[in-house]
Amino acid sequence: VIKNTLGYLLGAAGIMGVVVICKIFQYGIIPGATYARKIESVENINIINENKKDFKTNLWCNNAFGMGGNNTLLLIKKCICKE
Repeated sequence: VIKNTLGYLLGAAGIMGVVVICKIFQYGIIPGATYARKIESVENINIINENKKDFKTNLWCNNAFGMGGNNTLLLIKKCICKE
């Protein structure tokens, strides 16, 4: 979703994914894939091509693949704080 909307961000792509995940936790809206389209012959695949509201999950995965083998995978869990 990030790359097809913003283009290649090189070193900033990983942190942009983290920012988007934090905003999903904050607002509960998943941004749709800009150029995705539904393939009618494929079943059981949920393609999000429009913004999806009220999506409830507490765990996201962010993959960042850099040049020269600098690859990371982050699992980010939403913290639910009690006041």
